[in-house]
Amino acid sequence: MPPALKRCSAAQFDSLYKAIVKERGGLISFVFHISIAVFPGTRKMSAATTQVVEQFGQLGERRHYCLENDRFRRVKEQTARFGGGSVLTWVRNLLRFVLLPQGYPGSVSDDYLEYQLWDTLQAFCSYLSGTLTTRAVMQGVGVGDAAATPLAATLAWIMKDGTGMIGRIAFASWKGPELDSNCKKWRLTADALNDLALAIELGSPLLPQAHFLTALCVATSFKAIVGVAGGATRAALTQHQAKHGNMADVAAKDGSQETFVNLIASNIGIFLLPLVTSNEMTWLVFLLLTCTHLFANYNAVRCLNIPILNATRFEILYQSLITEGQVLKPKEVNSKEPVILGQSGASQTKNWNIVLGESFSALSDVSSEQFQISASLSEDYLVLVSARRKEIAVVFRRGASADPLRTYFHALCVGQALAVLSTQESIAMALTEGSKRANEEFDQFKKSATTAGWLMERHQLLVDEWVAEWTSKKHD
Repeated sequence: MPPALKRCSAAQFDSLYKAIVKERGGLISFVFHISIAVFPGTRKMSAATTQVVEQFGQLGERRHYCLENDRFRRVKEQTARFGGGSVLTWVRNLLRFVLLPQGYPGSVSDDYLEYQLWDTLQAFCSYLSGTLTTRAVMQGVGVGDAAATPLAATLAWIMKDGTGMIGRIAFASWKGPELDSNCKKWRLTADALNDLALAIELGSPLLPQAHFLTALCVATSFKAIVGVAGGATRAALTQHQAKHGNMADVAAKDGSQETFVNLIASNIGIFLLPLVTSNEMTWLVFLLLTCTHLFANYNAVRCLNIPILNATRFEILYQSLITEGQVLKPKEVNSKEPVILGQSGASQTKNWNIVLGESFSALSDVSSEQFQISASLSEDYLVLVSARRKEIAVVFRRGASADPLRTYFHALCVGQALAVLSTQESIAMALTEGSKRANEEFDQFKKSATTAGWLMERHQLLVDEWVAEWTSKKHD
């Protein structure tokens, strides 16, 4: 029993009630239910009357206290006397404590439970597929073959691991910046590549011995990409799910969930492997697990409701503003967002690519007139159009603090004007019209987006690091 309650008399109960406030998602939240006010001079109350109910978080253990002999004491619930109810409650609370973040569901995003259920299913299928391919790889390196030498198997394993290390470094340097801005697409792509790698490993023993090591290295390279992309996107999703800044707890419990699922899958795999002996049966089970794995992953990323704008979500939001005159809520935009890498949605910019932080080396066809117009319209950045590259580039001034969301909105306005005008001579007009529209509408757009539930103080736009300094004369 909390010490404060041990010292609390009936006369102090009212002040205690007013002093403690329920805090959602905190360690302890108190819920008070007063059926009879018990103070000196009032009628006596039944010993069974509950005066204070405390609860751990929002779904955790509840404790009841009543007033007896001018002191509070804990009252056990009747269900605790029956073994069945007590055991079920104990197991449920234990699993919640071990597998879910503290304060769940108030401490995590609304899409947490649905995403984790799909993620659990995909992890289960992936582990079982891995048990099948592990057996195939062991056969390929010579386990069970009297002619195979330990040295040859060891060298093959070292080459496989070395290829994976090189692949990890290369992919992280090549695509690292995109993993935040397109975390849904890369999350799904990573799992698809993982299935491809497992398929190569499963089929590797069927290849001639001279090609086995090559196939194994290719599969390991794919798995290296999976490790980088999967880990990085998982970190981005953890940041989204942690509503109370509890990223470490959410990440730790995600690891516990995956370990728990893998533990169950490993035990099932022990019984599955002796039953799946023929190549035909092995491939049939593998294909079934792979299809389920991809289905679960697709639904997992599809259910995500991220309230932060990346390029794709920004364009969907801008399109609704232009065509319907309204700013959609995050859930509506996320439901329209493509989740397959390379897939793009409808756009008002008609295939004009927008690049933030572009280098001047990519803008060789920009005319001096276009430069002067853009420089006269904004002091902190330039919006330039490369007709040759079909690109709308934003060049940031060194030391300026241009808002990436504003600059992207500005570029979208220019892109919409270009889609309508579509001639080289119209670029100057598009720059002017786009700047005018951005200056007139962005502040209201930002306010409406915030009201709709978007976090406009953050973004997931891909911004390159090039900055520049320039001088220009005023455009008449």
